[in-house]
Amino acid sequence: MVWLLVPLLALGVWNFARGQGWHYSRFGWRLAADDGRESMARDYLATRDVRGMTLDELRADLGDESSFREHWTYFVGEYEPVFVGGWTVPAYYRRPALDLKFNRRGVLRSLDPGSLWDGPIAAFDAKTWRATAGAERAPMARDLVERQLFVGASRDDLQPLLGDPDKAEIRLEYLVREGVSDGAWLEVRLGLDRRVVDARVTPEGD
Repeated sequence: MVWLLVPLLALGVWNFARGQGWHYSRFGWRLAADDGRESMARDYLATRDVRGMTLDELRADLGDESSFREHWTYFVGEYEPVFVGGWTVPAYYRRPALDLKFNRRGVLRSLDPGSLWDGPIAAFDAKTWRATAGAERAPMARDLVERQLFVGASRDDLQPLLGDPDKAEIRLEYLVREGVSDGAWLEVRLGLDRRVVDARVTPEGD
């Protein structure tokens, strides 16, 4: 009779180690394989109010994320028609933008022109930038991109200089189930204050 319990016990230990069918705990999360945490991720969101949590608090519970993305966008022009081969592409307009990309430590790693075509360049000045309407910032944006000014600077130092971005995407992902087409991720979206805005396991599941 005891021998019949051994396979069940072994299966239970295996499931625990893989993180399948178990409630969230810090110990269990850290023990489980990265792609075996789906049930714990769902339990974590169901039993905790994650909205408003800081990034540090989230990482204390879940560790380092599988992927990190923080992009800031400043619009520096009005929508303009797109021309291809001398023809205007119907119903397609682009808006010149300046894109800032940060690493997970909050350090600027690149400045990229988002549909910012060639044109006049004006030396960047923080006071003038903040006092200038967004649509008129294109010359200074080109200067920032050309010189890669502020690359290596902290996000906390840049925000007072540039002001709040027009659009920000701060997103973390934790792999919780491996799969070519049916993998799952715990996705967390943050605000500029690096507090959680919302979180979900995607795909949502059955």
